[in-house]
Amino acid sequence: TVQHMGILGHMLDDLLPLSEDEFRERQYWDSFYKVRGERVFEWYVEGDRFARLVEERLPDNEEELNENILVLNLGCGTCRWPMNVSKRVRILSVDNSHVGVEKAREAARVAKNAKYLEFRVEDATILQSVKSHSVSLVVDKGLIDALHPRDDEESRASMHTLLITIDRVLSFYNGRLLIVSLLQPHIRSLLQTTFFDWHCRLTPDSDCQKGAAHLAFILDLERSDSVLTDWTALWQKADRAVTAFRNRSRSKSICLVSFKVSPRGQAARNISIVSSLCDRLKMLFEKEKERASQNDRPWVNYFIGWKTPPNVEPLAFGLHMVRAVAILDPQSGGHADDFRTHLANALGANLDDDTGSTVSDDDDDDD
Repeated sequence: TVQHMGILGHMLDDLLPLSEDEFRERQYWDSFYKVRGERVFEWYVEGDRFARLVEERLPDNEEELNENILVLNLGCGTCRWPMNVSKRVRILSVDNSHVGVEKAREAARVAKNAKYLEFRVEDATILQSVKSHSVSLVVDKGLIDALHPRDDEESRASMHTLLITIDRVLSFYNGRLLIVSLLQPHIRSLLQTTFFDWHCRLTPDSDCQKGAAHLAFILDLERSDSVLTDWTALWQKADRAVTAFRNRSRSKSICLVSFKVSPRGQAARNISIVSSLCDRLKMLFEKEKERASQNDRPWVNYFIGWKTPPNVEPLAFGLHMVRAVAILDPQSGGHADDFRTHLANALGANLDDDTGSTVSDDDDDDD
């Protein structure tokens, strides 16, 4: 199904094709970019972050344009990462959608490095205008997934042609291939067959776009005469990462923080003062939640609620304390130690960890 393509559903809600086959058709992408208007579409990795990934794979920055380095951006669409690459290298972006290319070209006219950028309407599987062994770095962010949505004869033929073309244009001596893909099994098979004697490094994209339904991978491939790839171990690593991602996505991960709080000094002996502290603790988040974004207490925002509401409990020697268990959202920066520190300062009270650790709880009701 289209969903299994892993395209970010929240970005394609009104533009999904009728079938996966349309991902290979120029007419679909022309219509896609027309409907999106000025909205930029980035596959898997946002433009600014991906530009940094590209820069990490280029030689150190130089004051003058390095004519010897050519970066080839396959299936560029309207992506903006070429405009965010600060190093002075030539970047050629190609796509068979003239609408996508024209939008990217127009956006690049105002970029500070526009003179190093070139855009062409061209079939990435052939690259007729690109000389053999002239490219230092080939970048594919999502094209392989679009051309090979499922394991059938047409997809395999198109993918094989693309990978052979990439091998042709890459430099013999320092050529590198950077791929971002979901790495479905049929894609893994073709990559391994084509680049069996290349060195490959794989990194799960742990910082994948918010709301992504699937985990993308970043692959670095380069020719090597000595360091061969253990492909079995590589795919096992990918499988473990996918399993962890799915488990994390299925669960509603929360952070439980147990703590006890008491007035400072002899006030802990006064039950009225301790009770008042308990009431202040209960009211603190209700009052501050609305103002959290405007004041110095953003930590209030990652408070979800109480697993155990604040309650006054007696201690030895006539002392009393307030014990509670707060529920934090770790995705909002709900770090337990920071939470305790800020809460103690807000209350002007002593606050201690009641468990010695912060525990994670998964709400499995929706599984």
